[in-house]
Amino acid sequence: QMAGGHHMLVEYNHAHRVGDFVNVHATQAVVRNNWLHDFQNAYWPEGGGDALHADMFQPAGSSEFPSQFQVYESNVLGDNIELNSHILQMRTQESSPDHHILFRGNIGYNHGSYGMQCGGVDNVYWYNNTIHDINNLQGWAAPAAGYNSEGTDDALDNQNFNNVYSDIGDGPPLMVEAGCSCAASNNGCFETGDHESCVFTGDPLFADSAALDFHLEAGSPAIDAGKPVTTVVGAGGSGTSFDVEQADLFIDGYGVVEGDLVRVGDGDPARIVSIAGSTITVDRTVTWSSGDGVAWRDQDGSPDAGAFEFRAAGYDFEVVVAGPTDGAAVGGLVELAAEVDSPDLVRFVLFYVDGVPAAQAFDAPYTALWDASREPTGSGHIVEARA
Repeated sequence: QMAGGHHMLVEYNHAHRVGDFVNVHATQAVVRNNWLHDFQNAYWPEGGGDALHADMFQPAGSSEFPSQFQVYESNVLGDNIELNSHILQMRTQESSPDHHILFRGNIGYNHGSYGMQCGGVDNVYWYNNTIHDINNLQGWAAPAAGYNSEGTDDALDNQNFNNVYSDIGDGPPLMVEAGCSCAASNNGCFETGDHESCVFTGDPLFADSAALDFHLEAGSPAIDAGKPVTTVVGAGGSGTSFDVEQADLFIDGYGVVEGDLVRVGDGDPARIVSIAGSTITVDRTVTWSSGDGVAWRDQDGSPDAGAFEFRAAGYDFEVVVAGPTDGAAVGGLVELAAEVDSPDLVRFVLFYVDGVPAAQAFDAPYTALWDASREPTGSGHIVEARA
């Protein structure tokens, strides 16, 4: 649990057999690439049985420590099988101004209760997630994602799109309580209740859900079923800054991590370096027209629903060290270089020197500098690149 801080990163953790997994009561926090799984009441013999809640994420703030501008991304969350086991639960206190929670690219599987509760929290943007096999103990037609008021505090200005909901039971993918608001569209709904946001109801054709492989197979109705995250507004042009309908669906990294990788129209990906109001600034020149879609990460001009974008060529990639060459004499600042045959599958390349992380590069061409001036003259070194 982290309370009262800001500019936090929770990444590459494997946690299981705990109660609440990650509770962040803070601003500008990024929680990504974690594997959290396996909760059962039996692990807590002195606990409260079904009264014990086990939430994967619970960003419930307070007036002293509000939860604002948080991102939960590319996590795998599952086998949380008891009655009060949730993926994301938010129930704000009336004195806490909680808002702007991004939940995207996550896998949630085998949960005993509903996936997400948005209680009185505003600007929760839930998109491109895959939610499979939940609500199996709830005992009523609970939604996969619910938006409700807490006291007099309504949940307002939320969005839910480009998700795949699979094997939810009789409950609908979404439920929005009177007085609350959530713009929902382009969701896939297989073996769930009905909802107006469902654009397909057939089998999403996961590669192997039993083995937790939720990539899409060819012919999946989730392919091209999504929509761009936002769109360009104003006149067309070329440059590094452009206006969009809603910029806060992305992040510039909060000074914690790299900014989002986005694609404008059919152009090449570019990295966000800053967001000011509705204006996005990226790290390279792009060209746009009014109404162009702005997609996230490796999405193409017709994004898929779910956590993974379909790739006909498969999902394997190879990374090799391109410099320095084998046997080269090095000294001072040395450029490390790597080549990746499928860069659209890679979030970054990490360079190791003699087994120790030395530098990382987020975009092709993958290069970074290593200071070899501190190394003994004539000493040998092994450079590795991992993606």
